[in-house]
Amino acid sequence: MGKDPKRNDTLSEPEPEYDEVTIGTMLQVTPKLQSNSKNIHLSFEYEFSDIAVFQKHKYEEQYSYEIPVITKAAISAAYIAENGQTSLLKAIKVNYYGFHP
Repeated sequence: MGKDPKRNDTLSEPEPEYDEVTIGTMLQVTPKLQSNSKNIHLSFEYEFSDIAVFQKHKYEEQYSYEIPVITKAAISAAYIAENGQTSLLKAIKVNYYGFHP
């Protein structure tokens, strides 16, 4: 009989498989000088992701494991700053409560 690929040779427990996910805050600002003036077109992209909760499961009704549920919020905006103008980016707190299995 062949070896079960999810089993470790030295243990009778299954060997977990992992996926990599990046979480946190990302802000990207892209300035573009407008060709017809000295104004600057600013594009803002903001993304926030976090682990909301861990779902508990059992493999073969014996081995416990947890899967993280990740929430993600993203927004984009654009602004034209005129020559000599200052731009201020204000942080906005967004609370997200949701569970989507």
